[in-house]
Amino acid sequence: MGKSVISEAVGIFGGTFNPVHHGHLRVASTLAEHLGVAQMRMLPCALPPHRALPKVSAAQRLAMLELALKGQSVLRADDIELQRQGPSYSIDTLVQVRREIGTQVPLFFCMGMDTLAGINGWQRWRELLDHCHIVVCSRPGWALPNQEPLAGWISQNRRDDINVVKRCAQGHIYFCDRVNLDLSSTAVRDKLEKGNCTADMLPVAVANYIKQYQLYE
Repeated sequence: MGKSVISEAVGIFGGTFNPVHHGHLRVASTLAEHLGVAQMRMLPCALPPHRALPKVSAAQRLAMLELALKGQSVLRADDIELQRQGPSYSIDTLVQVRREIGTQVPLFFCMGMDTLAGINGWQRWRELLDHCHIVVCSRPGWALPNQEPLAGWISQNRRDDINVVKRCAQGHIYFCDRVNLDLSSTAVRDKLEKGNCTADMLPVAVANYIKQYQLYE
């Protein structure tokens, strides 16, 4: 695969972003650089199928993400999952993005180790690699899954050389040790609910939005 195709590579970084915080932005930026993507699309989930529905609306979570990414060129807010009805299944998103970008462009689906540990409970999980690579970041307290069938699936599809992964459009699982998802939205919400300072956790524009609309109180 030529250099021109790699330069068009797309990353997907999904989540509830409830709210988006500096940890999200740091990880997304580092991954975008390491993977060499032209776009790192950050996708707020509308109706997460594996967790409770956020109290803050999808529109508000998208608005906060857009504020956090203002002025960014590679990191972009994408409302693709907010436009669909029903639960936000990742396989549907990947199929839609793959249809958009074509069959030859590398597509990286980024997640934390905690997400990977439960991926075998996802809708059509074995089909994910038909459309993308999965890029996994470490998460405190989480280890590589060792139970079947997930462990065997990971072992079969794992590649440790990022250059090998980049030469393909999809099909591999890559573990990135350059980033650690060490800050959670739960911790941010807990501080906000208690009225504690979150200046070191949130972009100023996001903090102002939360204050303006009295979110998480």
